[in-house]
Amino acid sequence: MQYSVVHVLICLCILGVNFSLAGKRGKKGRKCGPWVFEPCIPKNGICGKGFKNGTRMAPSDGSKCHAGTKTKKFRCNVPCAVTNHADARCKYKKRQWTACDLATMSMNNTMILKKGPANCPSTKTIIKKCKKNRGKGINACKYRKTSMWSKCNVKRNVKKMTLTLKKGDITKCPRVKIISKKCKIKGKNKFGKAKKKKDCKYTNSGWSLCDNTSGLQIKELTLVTGDHTKCSANKTFTRKCKNGCRYLRGVWSECNATSLTKRRTDTLNHNVAATCQPTRIITKSCKLKCRYEPGSWSECTEGKKTRVMTLRAGSSAGCTTEKKIHRKCKVKLGASRCSFGRWGDFGACQNGVQKKTRQVLSGGYRCQRKAVKTKQC
Repeated sequence: MQYSVVHVLICLCILGVNFSLAGKRGKKGRKCGPWVFEPCIPKNGICGKGFKNGTRMAPSDGSKCHAGTKTKKFRCNVPCAVTNHADARCKYKKRQWTACDLATMSMNNTMILKKGPANCPSTKTIIKKCKKNRGKGINACKYRKTSMWSKCNVKRNVKKMTLTLKKGDITKCPRVKIISKKCKIKGKNKFGKAKKKKDCKYTNSGWSLCDNTSGLQIKELTLVTGDHTKCSANKTFTRKCKNGCRYLRGVWSECNATSLTKRRTDTLNHNVAATCQPTRIITKSCKLKCRYEPGSWSECTEGKKTRVMTLRAGSSAGCTTEKKIHRKCKVKLGASRCSFGRWGDFGACQNGVQKKTRQVLSGGYRCQRKAVKTKQC
């Protein structure tokens, strides 16, 4: 009896599982009808990328579709006609473009066959869009002058001119056009206000002859009318000569130790006028080349240390023989300033690197990284 009850319970469980699976399969089995598509409509022209409308209807056998009737827009592509090898060899000669069609805003060009095989068409038509009208396009209005500027209207400070249509669409361009602008009246600026009169007036003597030594010309102005207390009696202007004397450059002399200057003597070029001086002398200050041997730092006295640098051999004559440099022993944080001895020579190559060092005189451990230099070998 116990076994029979257990068997019954097991059978009931199996039947329940089967019914649940059948219910799930039934829901999944309710398939909707197939999609029906309309023809693909390209975005531009007769081929290329575009969109097509699709509709999915309920099944014809009467079973219910969970989504019902549905319409949706899909992306599509209409393949363009591919030119074969024979069409690629067809060469055409372009002709003049037709006038712009305002309805379609396009222009046509019918080309004539120039070279190609026998299967090439005798003519070929290409289409392109018209350019936008920016004042120089097909619908631009062009005018010609039919009269001179009228006399100035003193009250309005305006003068006028009449123009007639030369080129353009009569329906869109007026046949007569009147333009106006402000007058230029003596004694008044462009805004119609009176100009400020100059209190000081001078006579111009003109530019003088070129001075051969300085290579300059001078112009002097003398006062004619004006208040002598406000206006200067004379004014002088200078400028470089445009067609002055031309010289061939000489060689710079050695630097003079007392004046620290050097001189150059230039000779007159052979193709200039005889009024120029045969030679000219130019002087300028020397650029001293001073090189010093770095000495060692002294010990700190009163918070300062000193280093004396001596002049190297081969330096310029005007250089000082000694040069002293003073520096504080401590930095702002209170630590000792880093000071070093002379650099040693680079050592032997080890692992592709050469190293040289210098002695740290003051500053401690934090200055060690500045006491070593490396280079590749």
